[in-house]
Amino acid sequence: MTVSSVASMQNKLAQSLVTARSAKGPFANAFASASSALNPTSSTAASQQSYTQSLGNVQGKLNQWFQAAGIDTSQEIQLSLGADGTVQLTNNHPDAAQIQQVLQNHPELNGMLQSLSTAYKQSNQPGTAASSSPTSQFVITLTGGTATATMSS
Repeated sequence: MTVSSVASMQNKLAQSLVTARSAKGPFANAFASASSALNPTSSTAASQQSYTQSLGNVQGKLNQWFQAAGIDTSQEIQLSLGADGTVQLTNNHPDAAQIQQVLQNHPELNGMLQSLSTAYKQSNQPGTAASSSPTSQFVITLTGGTATATMSS
């Protein structure tokens, strides 16, 4: 059996499951699970889209808040999400005091970064969002108005 014939069979089965999934009854959840298992790329694509959207939202808010506070965003600003769910400035920045003030004035950033961290894990390590190394830390870096996210050890 060739790879293309297996893929074709998977697509046909997935299409059948999508049709069956719309049915009501005791097997509806089983059909939904089977369909998701056969088409993992769709959940990965959805995870990537969720991460990209969350990153864009965080980037927009950080730029808005930092610019309003007169913070120089052309220099790298590195924030990490602590184990306690709080956001910390982790690099030396000339406007560190103003950055700390923005972080204190916007506690909602904690939840935003927690959501972004979860979306990041789901898009980069599907199936492992709930489990992460206790020593790994979620870091967002803002440079020139552009945000990037990583997990650091």
